Amino acid sequence: MMKPFWAQILLLMLLSFTGTVAYAQNGGMSSETSDTERLEIMDREFSTYVPAPLGADEYHRFRLSLQGGIAQWFYRIAEQPEEFQDHYRGLKGGLHFGGNFTYFTGAQFGIGVRYDQFMSDNISIISLIPEEQTEPLDVTLQDEVTIRFAGPQVTLRYYSDDSKRAFIMGIGLGYAGFINEGSFVEFNENYKITGSNMGILAEFSGDFYVGDYVGFGVGITFCMSKLTEAEVDMGSGNVSVALERRDEISLTYAALTLGMRLVK
Repeated sequence: MMKPFWAQILLLMLLSFTGTVAYAQNGGMSSETSDTERLEIMDREFSTYVPAPLGADEYHRFRLSLQGGIAQWFYRIAEQPEEFQDHYRGLKGGLHFGGNFTYFTGAQFGIGVRYDQFMSDNISIISLIPEEQTEPLDVTLQDEVTIRFAGPQVTLRYYSDDSKRAFIMGIGLGYAGFINEGSFVEFNENYKITGSNMGILAEFSGDFYVGDYVGFGVGITFCMSKLTEAEVDMGSGNVSVALERRDEISLTYAALTLGMRLVK
């Protein structure tokens, strides 16, 4: 198994000392050696640390992944005036962040928990004709959308031959929640749409280790779910609404992520 961190430091100190002695004995670091020669020798001897390859029976048992990135919400916009459609199109692109913790029972198979979140917002000026008026009125429409996933995840991992990289595939089944908070600013009218369902999350990523315990990763995440019913609050309390098939709200999004990996 990999040596503890303090043992690695002690080993590096010992190698540094023995290497210095060896150079001194061979005349490489004599009192007559110039400063430039000393720097060249030290640069060759103590280059950037690279993690040692894992043995046949060695692997990281724990993996903590924290990541964020850009995401795209796959949401079909219902038929409505073009101004509203443009506004809701602006909600499709957003940001993503998430994390997962995995315990590996072997070099390839692990189980863990995962949390993911998609966020987007948009503000638009919409022309409306209020009741009892004939002239259009410009109104500010504001929306904030959040989609969350939380649940267990099964993970498969495949190391490269030198153990410095790993390919990760994961799939989770859990809770998918939706929140849309919006308002017509000038009318001081707020609304909130919420709902939840079972969701599926898939992950495909690569881990790149820069030390025995730390690395970075890039990946793609897919979350898939939909709402068939929702709670709507227009300011006077929640009302449950059963959504017809054409009005179902998609909770499906894809994210391109970059993040940190901690392993042990």
